[in-house]
Parts: sequence; structure tokens; C-alpha cells
Amino acid sequence: MISIFVKYSVKEEFCDEFLSEVVKHSQRCIKNETGCLLFHVCRSSENSNDFLLYEEYKDKVSVEQHRASKHYKNYSEYVKHWVLEKKVELAERIN
Repeated sequence: MISIFVKYSVKEEFCDEFLSEVVKHSQRCIKNETGCLLFHVCRSSENSNDFLLYEEYKDKVSVEQHRASKHYKNYSEYVKHWVLEKKVELAERIN
């Protein structure tokens, strides 16, 4: 199983729009991707402009399919101007 951790720092004036879009995106991923097992959207309690995503995928192929999907590409393009910084880390789940 592959876990993905994503941290977005978002321009303050776009936080509400970003939150709405990222939640819709998470729902599309769960609904349309059989390899997407879990997708949580969180907002930092320390900085309200930071959003943390936790995703779980069945395997590396599922991650590649996610990144190649039309809805992922559309979402990424749509929100990119609202984002100051994006950090992504993949990890293999131990337990």
C-alpha cells in the first residue's frame, strides 16, 4: 500500500475556494479510482492557509493511474494559481 502526504500553502484570499475544490477532488478520486482507498483533506490548526492531504492507494500502479487521470490534471490546473507552495511525499505503509 502506498500513502501520499501532500501539503499545500494557499494564498489567503483563495482558501475558501481551494477548500471547496480539494474536497470535490477527493470525492472524485474515491468514486472514480478503484485503487484510491482513502483520501482525507485536513486544514492545519496552526496555519489556516495550509492544507494537508492524506491519501492511500492500493499500489504504485494506482498512484500512476491517479496522476494520469483527467480529473487530477483538471484539478491541478484549476487550483495552481491559488497555491504558494506544494510538497508531496510518498511512503510505503508499514502497518
